[in-house]
Amino acid sequence: MTTISTEVEFYPGLQGPLFRLIRTPEYTSAHLLFIAPLFEQANQIRHHVTRSAINAYHQGIQSIIFDHYGTGDSGGELTDASLVLWQQDIIKQLLEIKAHSTQAIYLSVPLSAVLLLSDNIIKHVAGIMLLQPDFNGKRFVQQFKRLALAAKLANKDDIGENKLPSKIEDKIQVTEIAGYVIQSTLLDDLAEQSVDKLTHLPCKFYWFEWQLIDEVLSPSRAKQQKILSSKNSKINQVACYNIDDVKFWQATELKIAQSFLVQEELIFTQLVSHSIPVLSKSKLSKPILFKQDKFITEQGVIFTSKDKQLFAIEHLPTLKSIIKPKPKPKPKPDTVVMPSETTPIKKGVIIVVGGPQTRVGSHRLFVYLARALAKQGLVVLRFDYNGAGDSEGSVSNFTDIQDNIDAAIKTFQQRHSDVTDITLWGLCDAASAILLYLNEYPQQYALQSSEVVDELSRIKQIFLINPWVRQEHTQAKAYLRSYYIKRFFSQSFWIKFLSGKVQAKTAYTDIQGFHQQSQVNDEINTQHNFVTQMLAGLNTFTNSSYITLSGKDLTADEFSLLVKSNKYWRAVMARGNTNQHTFSHADHTFSNREQQNLLINFVCNKLTK
Repeated sequence: MTTISTEVEFYPGLQGPLFRLIRTPEYTSAHLLFIAPLFEQANQIRHHVTRSAINAYHQGIQSIIFDHYGTGDSGGELTDASLVLWQQDIIKQLLEIKAHSTQAIYLSVPLSAVLLLSDNIIKHVAGIMLLQPDFNGKRFVQQFKRLALAAKLANKDDIGENKLPSKIEDKIQVTEIAGYVIQSTLLDDLAEQSVDKLTHLPCKFYWFEWQLIDEVLSPSRAKQQKILSSKNSKINQVACYNIDDVKFWQATELKIAQSFLVQEELIFTQLVSHSIPVLSKSKLSKPILFKQDKFITEQGVIFTSKDKQLFAIEHLPTLKSIIKPKPKPKPKPDTVVMPSETTPIKKGVIIVVGGPQTRVGSHRLFVYLARALAKQGLVVLRFDYNGAGDSEGSVSNFTDIQDNIDAAIKTFQQRHSDVTDITLWGLCDAASAILLYLNEYPQQYALQSSEVVDELSRIKQIFLINPWVRQEHTQAKAYLRSYYIKRFFSQSFWIKFLSGKVQAKTAYTDIQGFHQQSQVNDEINTQHNFVTQMLAGLNTFTNSSYITLSGKDLTADEFSLLVKSNKYWRAVMARGNTNQHTFSHADHTFSNREQQNLLINFVCNKLTK
């Protein structure tokens, strides 16, 4: 196995630490800086960015992936971020590269990341790769705000309103959209961005447009390409490539646009064809630990599973100083007692990631959860499984990541041998993956030493949030009960129906189809059914299980229906060590900040009681 030389660091940005992942070949022919797109798009494309970075590495190109301030694994909050700050952080990194290297610098700018481009950034680079760019900031912000409107309409019957913390409200004007609390001025600045704001474009652009072979480019996008070409100082400096492949950033599962990667790799080859490789330096800057505050220190962790490097963030509690009373009559300086001298750390949490997510989580849920737990004195590790986020390897399904979970547990135990109480935490199909792990690994451990069996016994709790149990018949039942029945009694449905906006025949056909699917017997094909294996895993686990469901989530509804209709699931759920809790007003990923805080407090309370 050839190991890719990789460094994880927290880089000193202008306002705070920025998470960076740097892949450096032995000899460097060029540099490639990836600019992350905004908000949830950053999670949706990260696995694809990783593949581009690895391809660049094999072409002799050093790559840098980083999170903007207030996003991802970086420090700060979006309420402290601004467009100018993000642009200045990009320029700072470009200047540092130029100070250490004479090789050409290129940018990879996917989706909404194009809104961060400025003349001061472009002048430092030799070329820019644009992936489905849209320079229309106003349109992007309008589409983003529609998410807030949709959430408001969906939750209009909720008791009470979602209120932001008073400290935030008092300091700045903010808005909450899809779980992100954002400065209104940031959205205003993004809305003002357009291709017209770029005045001088001396570098080459590589525009990748996702469209079908016989599809005509929309007038607005054709206009953007034309304007970009007209502003370029040289002829033929905007090369356009049509990609007839999956729009991976829109997929509900991890997908790869292989034809794009092939074309991109050909461009990488062209970029370095006239460059003389230079022996690489070990680091661009000295890596630092990120001290989130006086309670938490964070650092990157690299470990191996299936001969591939997996990437994680570790949260280490540095319990606040314990101030001893001043002795009398002669006062002495306050004495600081380190946690290791008085209160050894005994508990730890491993956050397992599922679906098309990264270790950051939707709207940074996993980041906030990990930091809250670390403040309570727990060590936390959250990681990307094979093929997801920053981790190497082929795209994996939740049924295939049990080796990754095992490797994460072993890495955690090697790094923290004093932690004897470990919790596994997972949302959606990550919760399912945890149960599959518990089902699969005791059988393997039983064949090994008693020491290994003892390691498994350190798992004292599991938190399963909206477990994924989707089967054709349970999905059909959930749709019928949670969607169509609610719509039938909804005033808005009848208004649309009477106005002709609802096609009665289509609706009837859908309902009939779902009804037929829902009649499938739960016992069919149980031997190889992952849901049955999940049941076996939960049944095997004799320590505390916390199954947490959202009240506004189809996945949670499917789980509830499964338990109701299956006597074996009812039996295991009725055991004394299995606890169930429902957050009535939460959606699948707890995108509402108030609901998110309720979930985090719930987990913290259970693990610190």
